[in-house]
Order: sequence, then structure tokens, then C-alpha cells
Amino acid sequence: MDIKVAIVFSLGLYFVSSGITKVLPLQPLHDRVKTNFDDLATVCPWLCLGLNIEPDVYRSLVGISEITMGTLLAFGTQRAVRISSIGLLIVTSTLLYSLTALSTTTISSLFLPGICFIALLWSLKKKAEKRVHFYEVGEETKRKRFL
Repeated sequence: MDIKVAIVFSLGLYFVSSGITKVLPLQPLHDRVKTNFDDLATVCPWLCLGLNIEPDVYRSLVGISEITMGTLLAFGTQRAVRISSIGLLIVTSTLLYSLTALSTTTISSLFLPGICFIALLWSLKKKAEKRVHFYEVGEETKRKRFL
């Protein structure tokens, strides 16, 4: 199994489980997530666009999008993985912005979203194609491969 496939699959499962805790009332995580989203809704970057979203609606939208895009990331085709990676990059960057805007945020609370952001960027990277260069030596033409 390719390492990239394994990382993308586990990242998809992480986002699905994270979305489930936002949508379903699984205690004690659900109360903590509700409290966090009450704080995050006050500094959400969507406020700059004039969108004043209630914390419960915001939490549900983020949870549903994480479940949907995480499922596509874990089990989807290559195109679905790319599209869901872009969507999850938007969700993760919104979270990183909101966490940095809160005055109570510590560096350790930015660690896991930052790792997810980097892994999502990495999942968008295409595989390096092998380039073939031809050069002439006397009468023969030889090929040389570069990675």
C-alpha cells in the first residue's frame, strides 16, 4: 500500500469522526464541542462577509461537511479526493484563523489542525512524473532518466 493512500485514508477517517462529534450528541465530547463553537462563532471569518451564523448552525454545517468530505477523502476516486481536500482545506483554514483570533488559544491547540492542513496540502500534490531527456553521443542517441 502506498504511504500517500494510507495517510489520505486515515485523514479521511479522522475528519469523519471529527464531524460525527459535532453532529451527534455523543457525551462528553458534544458539550465541549458546543462550548468551543460558541467561542468560534464570535470570531468566524464569515462575519467579515456579513454572515452572522448561529453557533449551533455553524457547528452542524462544519460537522456535515467534514463527514461528507472525509468520506470522499477516504473512499472516493482521485478526483473526489482532490475536491474534498480543497473543501477540507477551507474548513481547516477557517478553524486555524478562528483559533488564532481567540485570545485564549494556546500553541498546542493549533498543532492538530496545522498537521491536518499540511497533510491536506500534501494530498493535493501530484506524483512526480519521470522526465526523459535525450542526448547525442556520437552517432547513438541515448536516454537519461531524471526524477
